[in-house]
Amino acid sequence: MRNFAIAAALAYFTPQAKADTQDRLFLQELEAISMNESGGGKNLNHQEITVGKFKGTRAGGAYGLIPATVQEMIKINSTLSKKYYHVLFWMPNQITQELNTNHKFSQEIALVFWKQLRINMNFGPSRAAYAWLYGPYAAIEMTEEAILQDDYVKKFTEWLYWKKNNDKAKGKKS
Repeated sequence: MRNFAIAAALAYFTPQAKADTQDRLFLQELEAISMNESGGGKNLNHQEITVGKFKGTRAGGAYGLIPATVQEMIKINSTLSKKYYHVLFWMPNQITQELNTNHKFSQEIALVFWKQLRINMNFGPSRAAYAWLYGPYAAIEMTEEAILQDDYVKKFTEWLYWKKNNDKAKGKKS
């Protein structure tokens, strides 16, 4: 019995187990992003971007991903590149349509982007949420105090902590 307990403990601390736990946390954080972006996937009719380098495009899917971000994540992630290389040749409206109709695709891209923000850029959840809306460089330049006062970040944080507390009340693991 003791050997089983040791084996179970070692299995829990394997890199894969750690990655799975981290992915669950990140997916929960992305659920809060989707609440901000689309009411949890209920409103996928994102407004057309009217200014800046993405002018004329629309975000897509539950997470409100911009087509250029989708293509960037495919370029930098080998797993996505193998599965979705063909998307690099799509027009922005085709990517938006795919994000709106293929939740698995949308979630895979969102998770890679979220990991870029949380792990590679070492952003906490609030700064990552700010970067989701305004871009990573804007998040780098902004003070923590200003980030925490942003309405988008406030909604993200409120939803995230409501969800965690609600799950605990129901006896679910966070």
